[in-house]
Amino acid sequence: MSPKEVLALIREKEVKAVDLRFMDFPGLWQHFTIPAEALDEGVFEEGLGFDGSSIRGWQAINESDMLVMPVPETAFLDPFCKEATLTMICNIQDPLTKEDYSRDPRNVARKAVKLDENAVHKAKFKSLLIKDYEEYPDTLKAEFAGAAACIRPLTMAGTMAGSRT
Repeated sequence: MSPKEVLALIREKEVKAVDLRFMDFPGLWQHFTIPAEALDEGVFEEGLGFDGSSIRGWQAINESDMLVMPVPETAFLDPFCKEATLTMICNIQDPLTKEDYSRDPRNVARKAVKLDENAVHKAKFKSLLIKDYEEYPDTLKAEFAGAAACIRPLTMAGTMAGSRT
């Protein structure tokens, strides 16, 4: 769902409030609610400021400004609220650098997925290299012997350490 689609849903369903949710570092849900008319496309691009010092384990009082960045793909109508309420999960950013906040569990999870994807790509490359090496004629194998010797022990060490490579 795009920001425009979220705003259209708010109008269509006559939503009165928007609940913005995020997790603190220990994994507990935190949230605050804004009036539906306060949500516009600018909020999706620029975020909303909040006091990060009130969130356990996050910022000191002197550096407490944070941005909550709603993720439109997570929008849903909350079936348990008396008034029509739209809920969105948010990412947290530093307001000065606009970088994802290092203690935001969603950011940590995105980084882990990216590392895992990189590991998968490296494993695929490694297996292609070994496969190609084994298909070369003996005269060319000598040129790649050093590379293959380095790759095979890494593959075995990774397997022994319990990795998926």
